[in-house]
Amino acid sequence: MKDFTKYSVVIVLISLLLLVAGFVILKTTDLNIPFTDLVILVFFFAVINLAALAVFFRGQSREPASQTLHSLFSVSIKFLLELFLILIWLIVLKKTAAALVIMFFLIYLAFSIFLLIVILITLKNRSL
Repeated sequence: MKDFTKYSVVIVLISLLLLVAGFVILKTTDLNIPFTDLVILVFFFAVINLAALAVFFRGQSREPASQTLHSLFSVSIKFLLELFLILIWLIVLKKTAAALVIMFFLIYLAFSIFLLIVILITLKNRSL
């Protein structure tokens, strides 16, 4: 639970960093992307990654066979939820401008790299 709390704070800090950087970029350039789109995306990516971390760290306190299942499930649920988010974002809400799509994938990349690093650090210290 200690690791989950620590990494949850890091997710909040990454979210704040992305919001500040996005605000500065949107104010200094002539992109006509609403700041609310950035806030919505960062919020949903943070929630999805918190859910994936919760499942992953819950599995780390279990027996070794369950650890593997929880690790795979956390990555799978993250992928499926983000796939569902992009489906809603691009198809339902029609946010298909090039700048919006690039913003989506940059936020996706930031949170995916973070989750990958967290999982690799945790698995380096504990074997499956």
